[in-house]
Amino acid sequence: MMKNMAALVLAVSLLTPSLVKAEEWSEPSPAPAGSSEKPPSSGAGYITAGAMFTGLGVGNLLTAPLCKTGLISRDLQDGCLYGSLIVGGTFLLIGVPLLIAGAGERSKYNEWKAQQAASSVRPGPRVAGQRITYGGLGFSAAKGGGVLTFGGRF
Repeated sequence: MMKNMAALVLAVSLLTPSLVKAEEWSEPSPAPAGSSEKPPSSGAGYITAGAMFTGLGVGNLLTAPLCKTGLISRDLQDGCLYGSLIVGGTFLLIGVPLLIAGAGERSKYNEWKAQQAASSVRPGPRVAGQRITYGGLGFSAAKGGGVLTFGGRF
């Protein structure tokens, strides 16, 4: 049982950084045209890692009483219980702050995204090169005619 637990902890510790790393390399949502401001972090990496650590910690704490049952031999019961409580508590203490930090970053990201969406559609005509836009409607000159466009953020 202890070998299985050690293998599980090792597998989780090796997989967690690669999952968070994969999230960090995801393509951020494109900034609206005319915005040179870099988007803030969306907090997805923190939320993912925090959810994993919190889930593993809670699961470990909830299954800790199984150590005192007949499933584990008497001479290993105390070590199993203490190990489960220590590992579960540590994972929980790591996961909850990560979730809180991720939620804070996500809140800032959502505010930034709403601000960008609100500032990208302005009333009144705008001229950019050969393209004229008014709100979400636009007209671009093309060879032999023109192009009528409609845009918006959904």
